[in-house]
Amino acid sequence: MTADFFQKNLHVRAYNHNNHSENVGIGLLERESLYSDYEPMDTEENRDGQASEDSLIPGLYDDAAIDIFAWSCRSEYPNFACLNKKFKALIESGCLYNVRRQLGVIEHWIYLACILMPWEAFDPARQRWMRLPRMPCDECFTYADKESLAVGTQLLVFGRELSGFAVWMYSLLSHDWCRCPPMNLPRCLFGSSSLGEIAIVAGGSDKIGCIMTISRAL
Repeated sequence: MTADFFQKNLHVRAYNHNNHSENVGIGLLERESLYSDYEPMDTEENRDGQASEDSLIPGLYDDAAIDIFAWSCRSEYPNFACLNKKFKALIESGCLYNVRRQLGVIEHWIYLACILMPWEAFDPARQRWMRLPRMPCDECFTYADKESLAVGTQLLVFGRELSGFAVWMYSLLSHDWCRCPPMNLPRCLFGSSSLGEIAIVAGGSDKIGCIMTISRAL
């Protein structure tokens, strides 16, 4: 990690000394809740509230280090996860994404796939292409029409398998695909949007081609 990286990503924030103590306490509780999914190594230095050599960045408090990485491009996260077990645990915990939402960090990625090729993600900020693992779906799903929607840290892909409608989900945290439970009212060719970590689908048609007018939140 270069000095330039830290200069660009280290943001120091301080509370206003004129704030009431109870307001500062609330702020601290909100900050602590962001890191609840990440469990740092339990060392004597950490228990005493001091930065240690076992921290993510030696000599720096973990919450400060997490803020630094939250400001970095998320296309770099797989590289961070390869550094050691501590970074891998941090990336897979989802903690960084919680902090990014709190800080208002927004990145737009483009997901696309050709029929016989795996899904790919494109990071416009870094002009970087990333190939996702191949989806373990059947051949029918591969060739059928599909709808896709990015929600939170997940990519949802809707389509049809031999057994009927199916939904596959790719996780940015675990970097793998899993088959989701079917929708209560399965459909295809629908409109979609998202609100935070909620997927919203509207309209579309059912398995026999009847037009549906009911919206669903997933």
